[in-house]
Amino acid sequence: MFNFTAKLQTMKTCQLKLIINLFFCLIFTYSVAGDTLRIAISKGVGSSSYQKYHQLIKQADNNVLTINLYGLKVDSAKKVLRSCDGILFTGGVDVHPSYYKSDSLVKYCEDFDDYRDSLEMGLAKEAFTLKIPILGICRGLQLLNVYLGGSLTPDIPSFRGNTVLHRINDSICMHKIKITQNTLLFELNGNKSAVNVNSFHHQAINKIAPMLKGCAFTTEGSIEAFEFKEDYDQFLLALQWHPEKLGTSLLSKRIAAKFIEKAREYNRVKPR
Repeated sequence: MFNFTAKLQTMKTCQLKLIINLFFCLIFTYSVAGDTLRIAISKGVGSSSYQKYHQLIKQADNNVLTINLYGLKVDSAKKVLRSCDGILFTGGVDVHPSYYKSDSLVKYCEDFDDYRDSLEMGLAKEAFTLKIPILGICRGLQLLNVYLGGSLTPDIPSFRGNTVLHRINDSICMHKIKITQNTLLFELNGNKSAVNVNSFHHQAINKIAPMLKGCAFTTEGSIEAFEFKEDYDQFLLALQWHPEKLGTSLLSKRIAAKFIEKAREYNRVKPR
């Protein structure tokens, strides 16, 4: 009798665990396949500045779930990305020049994060495979250009001078850019070419990747934004400036809203 009772209790415990596991699987499936959009952020932790990336997305749609991928193993981060509807590649330290076959330029660079380079290169590969909507900001623009076969100027003052200031220590740096007509960014700016943006970078695009086209430039010719050159069936917009730090900027709001719009479209057609 004792053995039968113990066995019955064990069976009940196993059934309870099975029910609990099934419940959480259903919750996870609903969160992935339901109406809740999931936006991956390549690095969304660290200083308070990284919280602004989450805020940029939330201001466009407060119901969106933003997911930081920094700190995960590359394979784990890719797995999470497959459940998402868009990815934001954020700003940060320099991309190591070995990724664009220019190791000799290390002396012109500042800080590196080897883990982050490998993580985001892996995420870029996965994102282009999935054809998931992509938004890149500052370092994000530079990394995406390098991943697709482009290169960087490792230090603007050393190679191009200071005709246009792109960074001022302990101060906000602003400069004017010109947006190319007949581009998505031109449309988002109300079909206007000129706009003032902030600037916090010392590197810039040198050679742009073959499949990309610059859609905004400084007066010195530096590329400040890019899109796909042709009509690809994937959303991609990358900016050298920081829209998340421009407060009430109408262009920033429109960029975030367009990104969320494309993420919602992707959510409706992505493989389950």
